[in-house]
Amino acid sequence: MNMPVPYQAMLEKVNGNFSEDLIPSKDFRKYVANTFRCNKQIINRMVIEMKEMGLICYINKGTIRVLKK
Repeated sequence: MNMPVPYQAMLEKVNGNFSEDLIPSKDFRKYVANTFRCNKQIINRMVIEMKEMGLICYINKGTIRVLKK
């Protein structure tokens, strides 16, 4: 299955900015919303879809791990 282009661009930006494997959820969402200049509700929906696709996973409520780079 091919990764949709917005998700691929989002992961490239996040991987380039955050050096750690575990990223705080709030920082992840804020960085992506500021980078793509879009509404936080859109980012929240995209994060849910990325989780369903297996691109990211939640370690706990406040931490995200990127599974595919």
